[in-house]
Amino acid sequence: KTIVLAGAGHAHLENLLKLSAETIARNHFILISPETSTVYSGLIPRFISEELDAGDLRIDISNLLKRKNVQFLQDKIENFNSSKKVVILTSGEEIKYDLLLINIGGVPKTFWNSYVTMVRSKKSHQSKPKNEFCYAGRRRSRS
Repeated sequence: KTIVLAGAGHAHLENLLKLSAETIARNHFILISPETSTVYSGLIPRFISEELDAGDLRIDISNLLKRKNVQFLQDKIENFNSSKKVVILTSGEEIKYDLLLINIGGVPKTFWNSYVTMVRSKKSHQSKPKNEFCYAGRRRSRS
């Protein structure tokens, strides 16, 4: 079976790590993500409290998957057709699948006015997408 995993979130990475070599050998796993690394969000509280640097949260997706014999495609899924069981990538490539798992996370679209005011006053930070939050060189304020 061809199993396509859209996104490199915790669920996909943790489950791939737990799969046996036998299970991976019997199937063709393909993980698709626009990024070659991701942030381990479980450590973000320690990053916020300045115990860790942004680099300490980084997971190198391509090396991790290479060690597990899982194919990695650095691309984005533009569309998919569930009746034909195919995903269409930004590059134009089409990949047929038997099973499609989607774990792409969420990004807030808008804040309500009171939250916007709080964000602009730097009393709060938007933390999604988490890669941008951790690597953007955000300002730290100490009161």
